[in-house]
Amino acid sequence: AAGYDCYWFDHCLERYKRLRAANIHNVFELRTALRELLPHVATPDGDDPVMRAEDALRGRKLDGFFPTPPRVISQMLDHADIAGTDRVLEPSAGKGDIIDAINRAHPDVELHGIEYNQTLRDVLTAKGYDDVRFEDFLEHNGQYDKIVMNPPFESGADIAHVRHAYELLSEGGRLVAIMSQGPFFRSDSKSQAFRAWLEEHDLAYDEELPEDAFAGSDAFRQTGVRTRLLVIDKPAS
Repeated sequence: AAGYDCYWFDHCLERYKRLRAANIHNVFELRTALRELLPHVATPDGDDPVMRAEDALRGRKLDGFFPTPPRVISQMLDHADIAGTDRVLEPSAGKGDIIDAINRAHPDVELHGIEYNQTLRDVLTAKGYDDVRFEDFLEHNGQYDKIVMNPPFESGADIAHVRHAYELLSEGGRLVAIMSQGPFFRSDSKSQAFRAWLEEHDLAYDEELPEDAFAGSDAFRQTGVRTRLLVIDKPAS
């Protein structure tokens, strides 16, 4: 009535109403809905090399290989606070799920990946990640602003991986990691030393994940191992 152009307000309000009508109230619910929608609207062209490489992994025995489900990855990236100029590392690349998510959300960052298991090379290569380094992460050197990781859990390997990742953080950097629950209650010397180490560092966030975090329908390989999400910051000088 005052002569102002309200087109953009009306346009956004209409989208808002459509989302609410679909029972979508936040970014997490929107991402979940999109993941369910995309397979139905995609138009596959021939035999997808990525799907073929991933299907070859099903049923194979790969120690420590439990890809991070999309819901958990979304939560990790929400805490990672990745910026456009960050140098980012995913030190347990697996079949590339976390790297995929980082690439989609932050296509301009300098992204690096490491994977020790040579069997997973076919999937990573099919996805175009020719620069992923196939080496032992515990022998890797470098410096990164953000590290996002889901390391292997066997024999306390997650403890060693998290502590080594912290050493690779630049000052003011942030580490987001999935760990098993074992190191937080076991009485062995390695677990006790890890808990003491955590008390000396800036634990920005700590959450016990749901029992079915890695056992839901969106898990590539299901496991009932209880897990925990940690966010650790390295102080700036």
